[in-house]
Amino acid sequence: MKKALLVAAALAALVPAAAVAKEPIGSARVLFTPVPHGIRAGQPWNVRFRFFSQDGAPWRISGLYPSVTIRNKATGKSRVFAAAQRDSTFYAARVVFPAAGSWTVTFRYDTRGNAMGTRRLVTVAVR
Repeated sequence: MKKALLVAAALAALVPAAAVAKEPIGSARVLFTPVPHGIRAGQPWNVRFRFFSQDGAPWRISGLYPSVTIRNKATGKSRVFAAAQRDSTFYAARVVFPAAGSWTVTFRYDTRGNAMGTRRLVTVAVR
């Protein structure tokens, strides 16, 4: 119980609770900063990804090549944004939706030559 409270407190200190979404990918949990409500075309979404093991401990991992792919549901056009490692548990990307419409957001992380996980995160209505 104490360990769970410490993990929750650490997470709260890292990212505001209202600004966190959680997705399981393989044996890891990935917390990411959700797309801001009411986002407009051309407005950046500065997304952060943090990895945690199943027991809630930070997953200190290097050598991943994560990316965020956005795809316009009407046109099928897509863009890929690489996420850069900021420390041992934290990757970040700057995503910009180029036009209004409905967009799907997918997160993928690989090592060189090996696809490790892909997850459709959300569908976003961009104004």
